[in-house]
Amino acid sequence: RKQLQTGLDEYVLSQQVNADRVEAQLNLGLIQAAQGQGGPAEAAYRRALALEPDFVPAYVNLADLYRQQGRDAEGERLLRQGMELAPQAASLPYSMGLLLVREKRLDAALAPLGRAAELAPDQPRYAYVEALALQGLERREQALTVLAAALERHPRDHDLLLAAATMSRDQGDSAAARTYAGRLYRAHPNAADAQALWAELGSSGTGGK
Repeated sequence: RKQLQTGLDEYVLSQQVNADRVEAQLNLGLIQAAQGQGGPAEAAYRRALALEPDFVPAYVNLADLYRQQGRDAEGERLLRQGMELAPQAASLPYSMGLLLVREKRLDAALAPLGRAAELAPDQPRYAYVEALALQGLERREQALTVLAAALERHPRDHDLLLAAATMSRDQGDSAAARTYAGRLYRAHPNAADAQALWAELGSSGTGGK
């Protein structure tokens, strides 16, 4: 423990030496947040934003700190500011969408989640969360459209395949459900949920074989 603390102290000192760099302020905020030092972490993130007002990681991590502190209203204002200054950064609307989902404002969450998925199609998680939000609003057909488009790019993604299989099943489309379940099982044969879903759906037809 003493060696760890010594190493942390040296790391913090090295970041303080470079305090005029936005990355150093971010690193200070991260280590302070990890140590439960919310006030110093917030100050470090704020210094990072003062140095570089469109520095996306500072927005994301400060908003997450606010989440941990039960200050989502401040986090929402912060993320909206970041989205204005860095409109091409997918992580900002994604964080905004998650915040709105936590507040059960699913209708409002759809636009930022969709924007995040549009900006970063190589991130399957973004499309997955957008689909879940649509499902939460009982818009399963739209959710399945989002999943199908994402699976064109990420055909073996576990979460996308699982969601597509279960939503298709719940929609009563047993053929599509078996197909997705079969793809999931072939891609992830050791995953317990893939095994269970294939056991449930695979024996009722041949669509996923």
